[in-house]
Amino acid sequence: MLAALLLTLGVSMKCTSGSVLIGSGARLSAPGGVITWQFEPKSEDGRFRTEEVIKLFGDKNWLTDPENESPLAYVACAFHNYKRLLDFVKSQVPLAVIRKGKRKALVRLDADPYWQGVAEGFLGGRPLI
Repeated sequence: MLAALLLTLGVSMKCTSGSVLIGSGARLSAPGGVITWQFEPKSEDGRFRTEEVIKLFGDKNWLTDPENESPLAYVACAFHNYKRLLDFVKSQVPLAVIRKGKRKALVRLDADPYWQGVAEGFLGGRPLI
């Protein structure tokens, strides 16, 4: 996400000496492969210094300051919120969609037999509980 933020702010990637190294980041599809991102020291328009952006990106106090009107804070918070949302979705138990005619029921895959019966009752037109 940090690499995407830097690119969004106009910081170009570069693979020569003098560029800023972020460290090992996204995994490649090949086993054990790691990408190392390198960026120019500042954005193309000169408004953002790469090392400063990296530092601020990890500073939760600066990012969550209600008085902070920096465009960097808005973009960084959007990326952090996106990651939090993905982490939340990944932690949830998968649901199964059961259909019968026009009726649909969502049932947790780890639901106990009682709740499976409630869903089946709903689909069959019986009382829910």
